[in-house]
Order: sequence, then C-alpha cells, then structure tokens
Amino acid sequence: HHYIVQSGEILRAAWDESNHDLRKLVKRITQEAFLGGNYRIDESGGEPQLIIERRPARQEAHDEATDPAEKRYHACFCPLVRDAIRGGKQISRTFCHCSGGWYVQEWENVFGEKPEVRLVNTMVEGADACVFAVKIPPKFW
Repeated sequence: HHYIVQSGEILRAAWDESNHDLRKLVKRITQEAFLGGNYRIDESGGEPQLIIERRPARQEAHDEATDPAEKRYHACFCPLVRDAIRGGKQISRTFCHCSGGWYVQEWENVFGEKPEVRLVNTMVEGADACVFAVKIPPKFW
C-alpha cells in the first residue's frame, strides 16, 4: 500500500525534526493533525504505551451525522467495515487488525523495530472511535 510508505516517511521526518524526542513527536503529530489520529503516551501501567485514537476519515460528514451508526460509518477508513456498519451487519474485530498492522509499519520508522500493537476499542463493536495501544520499546522510556 503506497499510503503506508508515505505516512511512514512523514512520521520519520517529524521524528527527526523532533530531535528524536518521543514526547515532542507525540505532541506535534496530535496538534498538527498530519496523521490520522490523536496520540498520547499512557504511563499508568508497568510499561508506557502510545495510545492512538483514530480521527474520523470523513470529518465533515461525521460531524454532520446525528445517528451513531452513521457517525461510525463516516469515521471508519475501511470500506469493508463501513459497509457492515451502514448495513447493520455484524463483523469481526479482526478486520481492524489491518489498521494495527498499519501502525506497526508506521512506528517501525521511529522505533527501528516492529512494535507490538493491540486493538483496544473498535467501531465494529459500537465504540465511537478505534483505539490502538502501541508498546513503546524500553530504550524510549
């Protein structure tokens, strides 16, 4: 997928411009919104995690929708999941692991290794947004 290469390059450039400071990078990519999520570092557990909450794919349509399912439809990036949401069909959360794989590839550009990514919440189960937790390698703590 050519978009993953592009977003990985954008993230890597932002990493370099942040002087390899993970907190600066996370603050910048959230404030400037040049990637598709809201990012924060969660240090409440034993190991810090990068929490990524996906922004809506079609923000204006999402904001105008009044029905929760229609909001999720406009928020989702995946055409297969969107069709299931709009059609009221059950679909496995494993479809959302594709986005998890996206984050593995994207954040490998920063960490220099493939991070572990876990799906926390998904719109296919009624959440308002998909949320992923990326394990931050110890050398970045």
